[in-house]
Amino acid sequence: MPAFLPRTLLALCILAAASGTARAHDELHEQLPAAGRWSALFGDSRSKAQVKDGLLLGVGHERTELLPNGNLRVFRTKTYHRVKHPETGKVVRLPDRWRVRTSLLLSPALRLIRGKTTLDFHKSVDEALGYPFSEELERYFEWDEARVTATRDGRRLTRKLLLRGEVVESETYDYERDDVPLEIIGMLISVAVDQKVDRFDFDLLVPGGATHEVQAETHRVRDASRFTDGYPVPRGALKPSGDKAVVVMRLSSPVKYLIFPHKFYLVYDATEPSKALGLWGGDPDEHLQAFRAE
Repeated sequence: MPAFLPRTLLALCILAAASGTARAHDELHEQLPAAGRWSALFGDSRSKAQVKDGLLLGVGHERTELLPNGNLRVFRTKTYHRVKHPETGKVVRLPDRWRVRTSLLLSPALRLIRGKTTLDFHKSVDEALGYPFSEELERYFEWDEARVTATRDGRRLTRKLLLRGEVVESETYDYERDDVPLEIIGMLISVAVDQKVDRFDFDLLVPGGATHEVQAETHRVRDASRFTDGYPVPRGALKPSGDKAVVVMRLSSPVKYLIFPHKFYLVYDATEPSKALGLWGGDPDEHLQAFRAE
């Protein structure tokens, strides 16, 4: 099933080059300058990527807009045109495109202020596949809009799920200093690449308030192919020339890693890190991937 990690279009984070010294696996925020205005690294930009979420294949777009007060607006759209049959592997065109739209407002320090995600999914996919695909994704038909809003002090988030305009679920949870919301994980990691912080930990905050300790390590290489073992990364998806920063992430907890023994890989252009080149990872049977398309 799709690993809607986007909101995540992680592969389309924009960053900039700088310098710094990293320590071994300390919290990310401890290794970054305390008064960083990281929104300035992103500015106004547009990006496009080829994406795959589980069995869904499509195209993603991201647009960022730096506001006069230093806040950053992020607009993301993922449109899925095709789906892969879960049993035969045959790829068929969707009779009705599936689309995910996300808008985010971030503070100058890249703290989430508010966000909204809307889903436009269609059960006509079952007829195209001859398979009850929508039943396996039933939870994504229980809501069609998600809104996340930070409290005035920025220390808690409220998440509401809506279906046809009616609230079907609401919950509030802590948003600590070292928490990185799933929606902006790629952007915070791009800051680490920018600052040459190559080994760090952080708490990944997923919708609903659960956190997972994650450790990350950056490898600066010219050829990223050695990180693709076990994943069907398309040949030529990553340009072979040029230095790259490959950020490898995994769960820190030995118990959780035993249950989910997989990694995620984010790749940035090391010499021009305003370009994020791609991502892949997760369960190889239900993996996600995205690659920048110029």
